[in-house]
Amino acid sequence: MKTIVFFLGALALALATAPVQAEQTPMQPTAGNLTATPFSDEMAFISTRMSADDFYVETGSSGEGEAIVLQGVIDGVNNDKVYIHMFFPRTNPSAKQLLASIVAPRGLLAANGWHVVQVEPQPTLSYPWLREHIAFAGEKEDTSGLILVGEEKGRVFRIIIHSPDELRDWLRPRCTVVLTHLELQQAALDSASDHARE
Repeated sequence: MKTIVFFLGALALALATAPVQAEQTPMQPTAGNLTATPFSDEMAFISTRMSADDFYVETGSSGEGEAIVLQGVIDGVNNDKVYIHMFFPRTNPSAKQLLASIVAPRGLLAANGWHVVQVEPQPTLSYPWLREHIAFAGEKEDTSGLILVGEEKGRVFRIIIHSPDELRDWLRPRCTVVLTHLELQQAALDSASDHARE
């Protein structure tokens, strides 16, 4: 996977919270017609629903926090430029502190060569855990995405949604399914933090 600078700190998606149904249509999938099954990562940090064949999942833990990456699998091939990256900082900063680390001069955006863009109309995101969101674009390639700052059960986290522009429509409905059903498993996150401090 392409190395991306992740420290406390990608497609400007018009995400919507559509219901998930069992029927699957091969043409122009939407969040409503993708087949989605329950999913929990191997470290049990999150639970959600996702189309099982569409993502390759990686998890990791470091001194900075826990991470889960859902990497797009397109036509049977992993694409390291299409992903949903979830990061749970071990220091558990406030949402405003985490946002500040993202937009700082040497923050997440700058370190990855991304810049903030204005999206018209700005997508309306209604996830109950969402606190802040930023639409961004790559400076050297046709990529774009969103950075979401969320908080649930007292835990602050960051999600990066990233894709080449030509795969935006592939990722949008699949991402909607994942984020609509996203739940944090607080006990597993707390346990990982405790082990890291030992």
